[in-house]
Amino acid sequence: MYELLRGPLATASFIIFFLGIIYQIIRFFTLTRKYQPVSRINGFTRTDKKQNKPSPAIQKLAKRKGNVMGMEPNMAVITTIFHILVIVTPVFLLSHNILILESWGFSLPSFSEAFSDFLTLLVLAFGVFFLYRRVILAKVRAVSSLSDYLTFLVVFLPFITGFIAYHQFFAYKYMIILHMLTGEIMLVCLPFSKLVHMLYFFLNRFFLVSEYNFGPGGRVW
Repeated sequence: MYELLRGPLATASFIIFFLGIIYQIIRFFTLTRKYQPVSRINGFTRTDKKQNKPSPAIQKLAKRKGNVMGMEPNMAVITTIFHILVIVTPVFLLSHNILILESWGFSLPSFSEAFSDFLTLLVLAFGVFFLYRRVILAKVRAVSSLSDYLTFLVVFLPFITGFIAYHQFFAYKYMIILHMLTGEIMLVCLPFSKLVHMLYFFLNRFFLVSEYNFGPGGRVW
């Protein structure tokens, strides 16, 4: 099972992951179109912009929402750090790069094992915080569904099992197999689940009009 997960299934997971990313990029440009300003909306000519000018309170709210920090700046910082850690930690993990080198003949720079262990603990701490927030905070719990909790498991199980396997708290052989399996499941799920927002964040910010985008933008849904 270990050799199967390390070899054919790992290769298949990466292929599905990259093909899924390409599919989502193509889908984005298929579902959007180049922005073209219009002078008429639903049969009415836009002649007086001042006539439909929103109230100062609405303008203030829109300004806050349009800010890069959003309505909750603390959560914006927390989620930004979390997303960076979720990507950086496994990519620059020493053991992962050793396997990549043995399998495909190349590797990336790697963090020390102690630093990677620290980053993993940070990711798990974020996981506890997000789960607590989703269960306790009424406004978050109200919009949570089963798929949200399944997505939570898909993201955090690879980190949990990897941490347990590294420290050999339980049977290492079975835990490392579970770690590899959950990691490959996450790779496969990422382009085809809610996790794809990690890709669409960049697409939206660089290409969409009427967003707080990093580039000039030029497309609309």
